Order: sequence, then structure tokens, then C-alpha cells
Amino acid sequence: MKIAVIAHGLRVAGGRSVAQNIIASLARAGVEHEYLLVMPKGVGYEEIEQPYSATAYYVAVPGGFIGRAVYDAIFLPALVKRWEPDCIFCLGNFGLSVGGAKQAVLFHKSHFVYPEVSFALTPSDRLKNCIIESQIRRSLPFTDLVFCQTEALKQRYIARFNPVANVELLPNVVSKSVLAGNSDLSILPAPLQRDVVRLKFKLFALTRYYSHKNLEALLAVFDKYRSELKDVICILTIDASDHADAARLLKKIETLGLSNQLINIGSVAQQLLPTLYEFSDALILPTLLESFSGTYVEAMRYRTPILTSGRDFAQAVCKQAALYFDPLDPESILDVILRLKTDTKLGDELVALGSERLQELPSDWDLVVTDALAKLVAL
Repeated sequence: MKIAVIAHGLRVAGGRSVAQNIIASLARAGVEHEYLLVMPKGVGYEEIEQPYSATAYYVAVPGGFIGRAVYDAIFLPALVKRWEPDCIFCLGNFGLSVGGAKQAVLFHKSHFVYPEVSFALTPSDRLKNCIIESQIRRSLPFTDLVFCQTEALKQRYIARFNPVANVELLPNVVSKSVLAGNSDLSILPAPLQRDVVRLKFKLFALTRYYSHKNLEALLAVFDKYRSELKDVICILTIDASDHADAARLLKKIETLGLSNQLINIGSVAQQLLPTLYEFSDALILPTLLESFSGTYVEAMRYRTPILTSGRDFAQAVCKQAALYFDPLDPESILDVILRLKTDTKLGDELVALGSERLQELPSDWDLVVTDALAKLVAL
């Protein structure tokens, strides 16, 4: 079978990681098929393992999301049709508005299925989301199969878009490159090497800056409850160049005199993650939206207790293996931090529950991709 795999829009963060792992697994799990791989240029796809019988196109789409929309509407369909695939597998939330081949889509853009969640968006972001939603809806008649990463996301997708296509699960799996790392406290970033930091209760907020990650909630709780949290720090992994609001948040942390408690170490290389998880007393994510955050699974694997938003996307992954809070209520966030800080047995219980939960979650990308390929072939 000739399968076109479309991933050119997945350039950063979790979406890129998922796409790269799927493509790498095709080299092992789908060797009997022929592939056209359409991937973004210059963000690491060139280095991943690819199927032997693959034609690779590395795309650098100019003009931001407007240029991307034009490319998706005109140039990409022409490229794919020339290759004459039997099946098209789009990893970026929507399919192509073309006939002649069966199509499957991996949907993970949770913004569109949580209409009750509101957060600040720039006019540019709102326009971008409008374009993406129109692309999703326009491609629905051409889509035969949709994959979602959790049952919660699946049910919300069905309710929002009412697709004719079957909707199946394709869960996230922790990258093998993360699991292969070893902890080495000697390589901690310099701001974390100080004794005054090591003696504190350490939270780890592992995420890039996006509005829906709700990192401002951490600033709010540390600012409002200074005395209660005087022995607590939170490690941030924000790149100020990611977003204007990221730079503003870091500046506000500095202005409020909280730089010694909200310690930003910038973007983190994967090989450092095992060390940071071991160093930290808990992972904390006050996020408002996710599809399937692999960070939860990483924390379970590295035996780090999880504090996170009491929303269905988090509960679908963590079940009982997390302490939940209201991400819009600083007092609720404070409560779970202090509960974990003062009750060492609670941390051990969460770690044990995380180990149990891991046994229920997929642990091998090759098995996940093999199952997805079987469903593609059966279309």
C-alpha cells in the first residue's frame, strides 16, 4: 500500500514529538508499505529513522499561518495527488480536501473541543484558530478515520464536529530518547546547584509557554501566599523568545521579586529530563487544555508525584495518580502544594499509583503504530 504521511505543520513541542515517533515506528512496524513523508524542514525530522521505502519531502512553508493555509489548500494536495497514494495519514488535526484516496487524521488540537475554556488570545492567534477550524470542517467529508489520543478527547471531538468517519484511539507514548536518559545531579543548570535551592521543596513546571498552559497561575499563587510558600521553589522551562507574553511573565516575576522562587532555566534538552525529575519533589501543571500530555507519563515513569488541573484531559491520563486542583483558584493550588509538602506518605502513595497506572498505558510506539496501520489498511 502507498501511504502519504503529512506532518509538515508539526514543528514544535508535543505535536512534533508525536509525529517523529510515529514516523520512526513506521520504519519498523510498517516495512511492507511504501511511504511519502511530508515533513517540516530544519526541526529534527532529517535525523529520525525513516522507512526504507520512503520518499521524503522537507517543507519550509513561507508566510506564517497564512502561507501555511495557502500551501495546504493548493500546493500540498497537488503534491500528494501526483504520488497517487492509496491512503493519506494526516498527523496535524485535519485532512486534505481531495478525493481519490482513503484518509485518516490524528486530531490533538484540544482548543476546538473545549469551548468552555477561555484564555487571552492575540488577534493573530484568533485568526489562526479560525483558519484551522475551517480546515477541519472542510476536510470532514474527505476523512474516513479519525484518531484521538484519549477517550475524553474522542467524545468531545464527536460532540463538536459530528464526523461521519469512525473515531478511534491512538494514545501518546513517552519517547524512548527520554526513557534512555540517566540522572546525573552534577549536570543541573547553575541556578539549581545552590544549596539554598536544594533544601527547598521543589516543584517542576515542564512546559513551553502557551496561553493555555496557564503559567500565570503559578505566579499568582507564589505572589499571594509568600509566607506559606517561603520554603518552596518552582522550576520553569520558559524560552522568552517563544511568545511576547512569555517575556512579560518573566519580567513580572523579576519585578515582584520572585526570581529566587520561580526559577526559570529556559528550554530543556531531553537528556536533562531524568535529572530534573529526580531533583524535583513534584511535577506541577496548571494547564487549561491538553490532548494527551506525555509529561504526565514521564513523571510517572520517573516516580515524581503529579499536581495538576482537575480537568477531564488530565484525569483521563492520570486517573488516581495525581492530586488535582482548580487551575483558576490560587487557594486550591496552594492547598495541594502544602498537602504534598507536609505529607511524605502522600507522595509515596502517588508514586505507587503512578506505577500502577503505567501498567494500563501503552509503552511502545511500535505497538501503537502497528495497531493504527492495521486500521488504515482496513479502510
